[in-house]
Amino acid sequence: MTRIGDFLRELRGKRSLRDIQKLSGVSYTYLRSIEKGVDPRSGNEIIPTPDTLKKLSKAYNHPYNELMLLAGYWDDDDFLEPIQLDEAINYYIFKILSNDSQEVRDDFFESLIKLLANFGVEPTSLEISSSQSKEDQAKVISQFISNVPNLRFKSMVLSELKRVATKFQIWSPLPEKITNNELASFDLDQVINADNVFYKGQHLSSQQINLLRAYLDALLNN
Repeated sequence: MTRIGDFLRELRGKRSLRDIQKLSGVSYTYLRSIEKGVDPRSGNEIIPTPDTLKKLSKAYNHPYNELMLLAGYWDDDDFLEPIQLDEAINYYIFKILSNDSQEVRDDFFESLIKLLANFGVEPTSLEISSSQSKEDQAKVISQFISNVPNLRFKSMVLSELKRVATKFQIWSPLPEKITNNELASFDLDQVINADNVFYKGQHLSSQQINLLRAYLDALLNN
């Protein structure tokens, strides 16, 4: 069994595959193949689609994010809801395309072209030109990626954006050099309210920041 197939078998428990078929709308044959981890026609490893995982997450009342992680669509750093995924992608695209280095931009565009080809995504609505401002180019690309209904593609785009950002060191949650005196006293609320907040290199979405703020308020009120 694949990791996801084994996990789904555990979630099913004593219920039959027919029971899960009725709950999820996923066919009995496909459910059986997923749990075995092998396509009976080709003998190749079978990974359930994101749409199938969404149906099963409802049938099993189990977090969709965790099933996506186990199926290999996301890694631990990209453990995000779709809306958070789009937010993170938008941030990195604007950061990279606003960079003055053509090498940075070329690296990103080369990666994007390869991903589009690998996933069979037609760039029909992706129209950018040198006459557009960097901000307008970033908006067009962000909107195009946001409209692609493939979470694995988006996850791979985010991974590539992070790679480019790290490779060229075009972002940093703190200045490269900071003195002990500067760290000695600061208001955490000012840090949380900054335009872009990171934790261990991960860009925090507005939802995550709100959760962090709520946690800190509860901690201090206790």
